[in-house]
Amino acid sequence: MNILYIYSKNNELIHKHVQLLVEGLRQSANVQVADNAKSFYQQARDMQADIIHVHGVNQLLHTKALRCAQKLNIRYVITLHCQMQPFALEQLPPQQRVAMLLYLRDFIQHAYSIITFGKMETSSFSKFGWNPRIEEIRNAVTTNTITPAEMASQTFAVYTS
Repeated sequence: MNILYIYSKNNELIHKHVQLLVEGLRQSANVQVADNAKSFYQQARDMQADIIHVHGVNQLLHTKALRCAQKLNIRYVITLHCQMQPFALEQLPPQQRVAMLLYLRDFIQHAYSIITFGKMETSSFSKFGWNPRIEEIRNAVTTNTITPAEMASQTFAVYTS
């Protein structure tokens, strides 16, 4: 299986999360990482990605990655990284918040799966009603209730189910 992880390099927690996944999945899949818009489209085509996994939803990079996945007809998974929690949305200017939600709705509805990090995030996100397939996988970077190996294994199970 060929997996392309896309994330913004300016978020250290997401970077650590992706690093743990890459390390944990090396034995099970061909994993590549892209953190800029110039590289991910070419990488997705060249590696013949089976899954594009987008980490985050609140930046233009994420939107471009989701559009790329749809254009190339590649299955995509989104990890929200708490960016659609009410407290995170309230920090955005109202116009940006509305525009983000309107624009993301279609991408989220067509995602193969949405990954959340806990019950609170799952509960908040499910109220949107945009995608019924929500998988709750703890983040080994921010909690000790899951090991990095367990996190990688549960994430891989999302791709293959």
